[in-house]
Amino acid sequence: MVETIKAGVAAVKVFENWGVKDIYGLPGGSINSLMDALLEEKERIRFVQVRHEEVGAMAASMHAKFTGHIGVAFGSAGPGGTHLMNGLYDAKEDHVPLLAIIGQFGTTGMNMDTFQEMNEDPIYADVSVYHRVVMTAQSLPHIIDEAIRQAYSKKGVAVVQLPVDLGWQEIEKDSWFDASQAYIQPEFAEPKQEALDHAMQILQKAERPVIFSGIGMRGAGSELMALSRKIKAPIMVSALAIDIVDDDFEAFLGSPTRVSRKPANDAIANADTVLMLGTNQPFIDVTNMFEHVIQVDIDPAKLGKRQRTELSILADAKKVVKTLSQQMKEKEETPWWRANVKNIVNWKNYTQALEEDKENPLNLYQVYHAINKVAKNDALFSTDVGDVTMTSVRHLHMGKGQLWRTSGLFATMGVGLPGAISAKLDFPERQVWSLSGDGAFSMVM
Repeated sequence: MVETIKAGVAAVKVFENWGVKDIYGLPGGSINSLMDALLEEKERIRFVQVRHEEVGAMAASMHAKFTGHIGVAFGSAGPGGTHLMNGLYDAKEDHVPLLAIIGQFGTTGMNMDTFQEMNEDPIYADVSVYHRVVMTAQSLPHIIDEAIRQAYSKKGVAVVQLPVDLGWQEIEKDSWFDASQAYIQPEFAEPKQEALDHAMQILQKAERPVIFSGIGMRGAGSELMALSRKIKAPIMVSALAIDIVDDDFEAFLGSPTRVSRKPANDAIANADTVLMLGTNQPFIDVTNMFEHVIQVDIDPAKLGKRQRTELSILADAKKVVKTLSQQMKEKEETPWWRANVKNIVNWKNYTQALEEDKENPLNLYQVYHAINKVAKNDALFSTDVGDVTMTSVRHLHMGKGQLWRTSGLFATMGVGLPGAISAKLDFPERQVWSLSGDGAFSMVM
């Protein structure tokens, strides 16, 4: 006799093989076959029940941001699926892998205007890089596997609609497989030496250079600070990259423009050369602001998008920084470097006075001062959107080993608490902070 397995259980095993530990969602009738499969596999994968599907999608998106691994969330047919959209768009706009499973009425009732049935294809078309409706039980594990691969390779959202009856149907146990062991993350090409030589010429001649770093430099903060000291170019970062450089680095300007610190805005107004590294900063238009712009990015569509560049380098910013640090001659300390370091000291003295004020009523500066005092060296910060975003960028003293995440480009309120829940599940041994304003917190409490 041929040994069989329920298609829904096979699909959950695909998740397990890809390393998925948690699946967020809210049960409903049209997703019951997946719920049964999760119950059967409860020793190997954890179902995290939320009280609103939006929270599940946000938690899955923030999981991807904290870990780099795909997040998974589900909702039932109709409103259960549409409630996911805020979290799905957050993942889409911040380019992180997420898989959403949408329950559907059984195949015998589909296209008959049955309970909670609607044409969902247009809804998910824009948010997803991959979107399929499962048509047979046999294809279910393959479609889940394909969705995960597409979400990883295209850094976006995959959506799978699952008619409820298909998950209960039996398929041959050996009739399916997944590509979890075959998938390879792409390696980006080494920067061309000709482009590096050109960059070194520009940076060597620069009188007032700055480095503008984005999240493309994550994991290479030490190398970035070493290059900064070598070429005497202070560092500013996008808000999302606030945790890349140690806050106590003497030439760390902070973030400029809308989510800003004063030293960064002062520097950007007076610099003659900017080295942009892995950033798509939406709040800055430096066209004609600088004499020289060098932009490094892995995405050719980003090069020259927000400024007229003198030199564009299509490469991994981390590799470029490492090579420049090895090949460039160290510059002597300049008046520009000293002025920026002094400006940073002045800013810190100013904010310290606000944070340690004991004469006036309690204010947010004092709250951040207290957080900085007790935050662990490897603390995780899940930060909401609104004033709390800007104030945390200005007043959190991030150090090596700490992580800070939020809803970046989509900037949806409500991500703080879901992100903290997923972070604590992913890193139970680490301290996790949820930073939210009253409005954002009340949306998801």
